[in-house]
Amino acid sequence: MLIIPAIDLKDGQCVRLRQGAMDDSTVFSDDPLATAQRWVDAGCRRLHLVDLNGAFAGRPINGHAVTAIAASFPELPIQIVMNPDRASAQAAYDQAAKDIAGHLEAGRNVAHLCLGDPLL
Repeated sequence: MLIIPAIDLKDGQCVRLRQGAMDDSTVFSDDPLATAQRWVDAGCRRLHLVDLNGAFAGRPINGHAVTAIAASFPELPIQIVMNPDRASAQAAYDQAAKDIAGHLEAGRNVAHLCLGDPLL
């Protein structure tokens, strides 16, 4: 089983929103790069990043944190969601399809779950 840890970014911090409310969040870390490093050290093979500010604003906001994580772990696949840009969302779906196809070709069982479809 592949477990993909998620890092939710708000105002440059790692957070968890309460019931999706931007004004009600718990800060888990002020250092997204250090948080990503802890996941990598724990053996993660992929990261899921969420730019919460970007999702609400309709454009990337926490790009500096995303870029720092991607630059520090160039071999680590990173999923970036909550992007209202149709081309970016389509590219993410296309990459997910390639990843799933690769797992199937390797003889692995695969399940993909997507709650909601930002392309609709």
